[in-house]
Amino acid sequence: IGIDVIYKKNNTNCRLSVDPIYDEYRDYIGYIIVVTDMTEHIRNLHAIEKAKNEAELANNAKSMFLANMSHEIRTPMNSILGFSELALREGVDDRTRNYFIDIKQSAETLLSTINDILDISKIESGKMELVPEEFLTDEILGEVSTIIQMQAGAKNLTFAMEVSSDFPKALYG
Repeated sequence: IGIDVIYKKNNTNCRLSVDPIYDEYRDYIGYIIVVTDMTEHIRNLHAIEKAKNEAELANNAKSMFLANMSHEIRTPMNSILGFSELALREGVDDRTRNYFIDIKQSAETLLSTINDILDISKIESGKMELVPEEFLTDEILGEVSTIIQMQAGAKNLTFAMEVSSDFPKALYG
């Protein structure tokens, strides 16, 4: 039966291992004693623990920041959605109506992104519950197309999307 201890004196950490030695007949004939300086190893363990704690604090601060910013952005985004909805109810010409539809769709997409940021914070804090549901691919592709068309138009580019006829109309995820 061996003995394994860590000994500390004068800021030096040593590991002492004492193991019996037996001959080929299993008779005890002596000990092997090994002394290992563990000071650097223990110093590294403390540094790793400190870095881990600092990383956890930074991650918590990031999560709080994302959650706070997401909530701060949601209020004006909901106002944009509400005002664009009101404008769509008014009698406006088709061109202006299309602008308000684009504004509303872009605001909904941005709000969805903000909600995703909140979801990331929830996932990291262990408070996220996944709910599988069906979603329509036409709606998602339409929103993506609108955003890309606006960005392409701002750069005098043309954007076209072609969706295969066998692409599913709905997915579950």
